[in-house]
Amino acid sequence: MAGLGDANDSSAPSRLLSISEELLATGDDDGVVRLWDPRKSGGPVHSYDHHYDWITDMLWCPHLDAPRVSREEMQKRKRKETATVPESRERLVCTSGDATMSVIDVRAGKKGVEVSEDQEDELLSVAALQNGKKLVVGTQLGVLSLWAPSRGLLDHVDRFVGHPASVDTMCALDDDTVLTGSSDGLIRVVQLFPHKLLGIVGDHDEMPVERVRRKGHWVASIGHGSEVKLTDLGPLMGDGDADSEEDEPPMHTPAADMLHVARSTEASDESESEEREAPERKISRPDGRDAGDFFADL
Repeated sequence: MAGLGDANDSSAPSRLLSISEELLATGDDDGVVRLWDPRKSGGPVHSYDHHYDWITDMLWCPHLDAPRVSREEMQKRKRKETATVPESRERLVCTSGDATMSVIDVRAGKKGVEVSEDQEDELLSVAALQNGKKLVVGTQLGVLSLWAPSRGLLDHVDRFVGHPASVDTMCALDDDTVLTGSSDGLIRVVQLFPHKLLGIVGDHDEMPVERVRRKGHWVASIGHGSEVKLTDLGPLMGDGDADSEEDEPPMHTPAADMLHVARSTEASDESESEEREAPERKISRPDGRDAGDFFADL
């Protein structure tokens, strides 16, 4: 495979996402999103320049809800013998420093792009909840905004304020809970429904967290330091996540070891102190069972 890039590129890729064996997506500091076929040499197969500032995050959603269509519109489409709106759709979701989010239909070229309204804050991260029925976006000011693809993606439908720092990266924990990584180096558990900061499960020693990703009960995170940290959420999720693979390594990290950073880190202000004293909550596993009292000691 040839390198990703060509002589005409003005900015190096800052984000890379593997969509399939035949498709990669990159986003650069100029706001350009490119699609690549790793089987082919040369330039990208598609380029999108609807953003004008850096691409902060990209997410592939294979089951994103389609916008609702009125009964009258559906009847019109049937009379014209056009295809009905699918129940879900495959889309590439991008957030940008230009304060907008875009959704790209990679099969439709530049005609398949939806761009949100200006959110008046840098959008830094995005995660899908409830199997694509909801999107949650994190901002530079620490706001978490909720988006409903079935209502269109021009603007958010709800927003949650009060996150102590910027939401630089994020991943879903369950249908109403996310893990956030921030510029203060902390990885937090945030419940959205109802909104509540539940606690801290990781610390990068005040170095900004760049990426947080979860697979089963393991969370990998990287920051501006030289470490890649693995956190075992087994004590939080019970015996493991229902999505865990059979060959996944067994849990061996005690909950006390996982939380020692949160306990030893001194609170710099009242808000962080309240996080460490967050009330006990049981996270629901995907299979319907309750996890252990993981945050009882925070």
